[in-house]
Amino acid sequence: MAPTMPPAPDGLASYVIDALQRQNKTKLLLIQDYVEDLIEYRIAVENQDIDEDEFEDNGNVVDYEELDDEPGYKVTKKQQCGKDCKGCPHGPYTYHVTQNGDGTEKWTIVNKKD
Repeated sequence: MAPTMPPAPDGLASYVIDALQRQNKTKLLLIQDYVEDLIEYRIAVENQDIDEDEFEDNGNVVDYEELDDEPGYKVTKKQQCGKDCKGCPHGPYTYHVTQNGDGTEKWTIVNKKD
């Protein structure tokens, strides 16, 4: 019985699947090593501390505190909505701020007090 190509995982872009399927075994092993290193890097970035100076330098931040029970910070800040708004800044709003795997921050609104 001849081997069959394994099915590609759902959610993976076709241009990634096509590129992987064109690689020989040696290059696939290199890609596997790179993917493992990339995963470790992304996990390390997600677990690193956020620079608190950014919160202190942002004039709209009212308060922030590092969370004890999960990664990230609880940040309360006022929000600008546009240059023509006469009521800005709005809020304060409370956000859960964490690091994304690419080093950017993810701000998820927790509650709105407006």
